[in-house]
Order: sequence, then C-alpha cells, then structure tokens
Amino acid sequence: MKLGDSLVQIDEMKGYSVTLSADGTGSLDWGENNNGPISEWTVDGEKLVIKAGISVMNATMKDSVLTIDLSDSDYSMFSVFVSDSADTSSMPVITADEYAAQNGITQ
Repeated sequence: MKLGDSLVQIDEMKGYSVTLSADGTGSLDWGENNNGPISEWTVDGEKLVIKAGISVMNATMKDSVLTIDLSDSDYSMFSVFVSDSADTSSMPVITADEYAAQNGITQ
C-alpha cells in the first residue's frame, strides 16, 4: 500500500494480484472475499482505468509497477502491485508497525 509518501507492506495483502490480459479484460485476487473478473481496462500512456464488478478504478503503470487509486473522501490510499521484472531498488518499503510508529498510530 502507498500511504502518503510511504510504501507500506501489509502482510495480509501478500499474494494479492491483478492480471491484465491483452484483450482488455483480466482478473483480480484481493483475498478470499474479493476476487473475480476485470470486465474492461483501458490505457492512455501511463494512465489506466480498470472496471471490475461495480468498481471503476483509476491507476497508473510505470516500469512494471501498477498503482491503483483506492482513495475516498476520507483517506488517500493506493494499492501497489509490482511485477517480478520490476526494479524496486528505489522503492523503500516499511512494515505496518514502522508506519504506525512514524505516524503516532497506536495499535
């Protein structure tokens, strides 16, 4: 997850995936109760729009890193998916505990 300027590893999200097929469809697997088909995705440069179920999600794809905007009126939150071929050396990731400590969040 990208929370503010931090990339935060959320253990519960390990293994979540997004598959974008060449025909403009695909699938997402975001855990036991949130998986299924992507009915359509479109791309314009680095910007993507992904339609899955009743959701329409704005996203970006750059250097094999897919960032999906899951923000709402209360929270700024992005889900980040990295392909095996992506160079992540410039993407420092912290744990959820480290994020909480840095932001004064008690658990």
